Amino acid sequence: GMMCQRKVFNVCFDNSAASGKNNYPLLNGNTNFMPSVSDHHECNTDNMQGCPCCHIMEPIVCCNIHNPSDFASYDPPNSQVPRVTQCSHLPKYTKDDNNYDLENALLTWHEEKTVAIYGWAFSFSVSSACLYNNGPVVMMNSTLDCIINCTHHQKIQMPQDLKRETMWIDSDLYASEVLSLV
Repeated sequence: GMMCQRKVFNVCFDNSAASGKNNYPLLNGNTNFMPSVSDHHECNTDNMQGCPCCHIMEPIVCCNIHNPSDFASYDPPNSQVPRVTQCSHLPKYTKDDNNYDLENALLTWHEEKTVAIYGWAFSFSVSSACLYNNGPVVMMNSTLDCIINCTHHQKIQMPQDLKRETMWIDSDLYASEVLSLV
């Protein structure tokens, strides 16, 4: 069975042998007394309860093995991670005129949408490589290619299909516009 997790620390730090003098000098040159019982009254005689810093207290809760209910609030809310719907694995094909027409239509839509969102000056002041690959974009090139490939294989018919096949984060916003081009 499983043992208490505190045992590892007790063995590692030799807590059972932590009483009496040790040979480790402190900064002031004195040797330190490492008590196995609290000597907090010797440290602070003015306070009836002793020194709160030196008082060795047994923890109320041992560990999550011996007291699992005390650690329940730290458990993840849902142990089942929802599965991501997988996109289709499409075979390779040769692009035809319809695919190139769709690509041009999607690129035009992408440029118009970028200008509408970020402005004309931004769109044309940034190089096309930055605009389509690294800059603020409406749709990445990989998403555009995926739409063309899925359309060729007739995998995108509805907004849900677009989201599932492309995993595009803005598919909810622009699905109707993209599907009108398809």
